[in-house]
Amino acid sequence: MTLFLWVAHLFACLWYLLGELGRDDENSNSWLDAFYMNDQSIEQKYIRSLHWSMGVFSGESNVISPQNPGERTFVTLTLFMGYVVGAWYVGSITTSMTRLQIMASEQSTKLAALRRFLLENSISRGLAVRVQRNAQFAMQEQKSKAPEKNIELLRVISTPVLMELHYEIHSKVLNLHPFFLNYHDINSAGIRKVCHLALDMVSLHPGDVLFSHLEVPSVPRMFFVVEGSFQYIQKDFVCTVGVDEWMSEAVLWTRWTHCGSAKAMKKTRIMALSAEDFQDIISTFPSNHAPLYAMEFVECLNNTEEKLSDTCASKEDVAAMVERAFPEEADSSSDEDEDTQAAPTGWFPGQVQGKKRNSQDRVGKRRTESRRSSENDRQSVNALLGRVSKLFGSTGDDVSPLYAKFSFFAFTAIIFELKRALRMCLSIKA
Repeated sequence: MTLFLWVAHLFACLWYLLGELGRDDENSNSWLDAFYMNDQSIEQKYIRSLHWSMGVFSGESNVISPQNPGERTFVTLTLFMGYVVGAWYVGSITTSMTRLQIMASEQSTKLAALRRFLLENSISRGLAVRVQRNAQFAMQEQKSKAPEKNIELLRVISTPVLMELHYEIHSKVLNLHPFFLNYHDINSAGIRKVCHLALDMVSLHPGDVLFSHLEVPSVPRMFFVVEGSFQYIQKDFVCTVGVDEWMSEAVLWTRWTHCGSAKAMKKTRIMALSAEDFQDIISTFPSNHAPLYAMEFVECLNNTEEKLSDTCASKEDVAAMVERAFPEEADSSSDEDEDTQAAPTGWFPGQVQGKKRNSQDRVGKRRTESRRSSENDRQSVNALLGRVSKLFGSTGDDVSPLYAKFSFFAFTAIIFELKRALRMCLSIKA
């Protein structure tokens, strides 16, 4: 509307300019002379010109008749332009209305089919209303936030570019967890593959149940809350899990049965991390930080004095586990070209901070560690045997085998450390 008024104002000014130029020509008259406008005020002349401009754009050319060839030519060009612009404007509106009508008809057809299905199967009224509301919510969610599978061009771009796209979308949420934040510095390629292959976005309607008490997940997944909140219920214990928090981390490191129920309190979006895909990806990399963290996590489950829960552990417990899984000595194995790269900061102690190290100090530190390597190997073997006996030989009130006795990553760490011990024994014997 504003654009139309500006165009009408512009042509009104041009029409008035033609009238003034026609007055200077002694051989012809102008529309100002024909309609006795010479003695009128400038406001009256402008209003008459704007009236003519809007009349021409609506197809009415006889509001003010042209009095000379110049005015007639200008009126003809203006009428042609008004016709073209009007046809385009009306055509665009018609196309938009047709598209909206098709979409509304498609949605109505789908809802009608859903109602017919519910009626044929004698579904109760309360459940039928919930199903229909959930379906309408899903369709609205697809309108506001198009799923990736509906974007056809994403299927034709190269895999490396698509991996970078997924990494930029998901890494901000994934790195909220201290383990992934530290592991990114050790194995950024692994984290990129996790973002590309193991993560998915899920939308939930208010009242939807994410998992239930004593449910063994058929597809184990860890959940990060991106939008909205959940109500977590565990017998007499009730809490709220909101944005930047996570649930069901244990499925990544051990077999797990849900200890409570989680229900969406409002419109909620979560990022789901597949445990199976995560294990398949991380197990292909030689780093032992994930197995060490898995052992620390399972040991924390076994030694906890509180009830087991699906919610995220306390900051202090996570900080301690991350500090033991990512010791500061691991910094010395990084390349020199990574010295100036700053690692993300966080709230947990022992996190690797990005600082510029002196190469001479690095070499000295490596030499010192090489002298102590033999002693460290012996100490690691003894510590491993003690931890294994504690982890797999505990009884009583410890976590049952359903929860934590056969961890995938703990088993990987045991094999890794036993190989090191065997190589050390063979070298001593030689």
